[in-house]
Amino acid sequence: MNRYYNAADLLVLPTLADHPALTVLEAMACQLPVVASRAGGIPEAVIPGKTGLLSASRDAEGLADHIDTLLLHPARRRELAASAYQRFLERFTVDRMLSQYETVYHEATSSPYNRR
Repeated sequence: MNRYYNAADLLVLPTLADHPALTVLEAMACQLPVVASRAGGIPEAVIPGKTGLLSASRDAEGLADHIDTLLLHPARRRELAASAYQRFLERFTVDRMLSQYETVYHEATSSPYNRR
């Protein structure tokens, strides 16, 4: 799968779906900037203007403008790609996510409300 990401200049994900955006995380791991709709779990991963560009759902013109911007400005595209990769490493690697789950479970099980 990485060969497809590596052949791309950016990821474009127009969606209305309310789901976690695994595709976005995969692209970020492959150092691609993201152009996507502000839907589902995408805004949790993508910081607008820092790791990618977001548009409102159903805003085809805004999405097209973001695509044009990144295709016409390779330096900006590289800057967003580097930031996307850094954010992936800081927040979304398997080890990092497991650590976050462990913290949540530990806090939940050590709560005074769980003691009998």
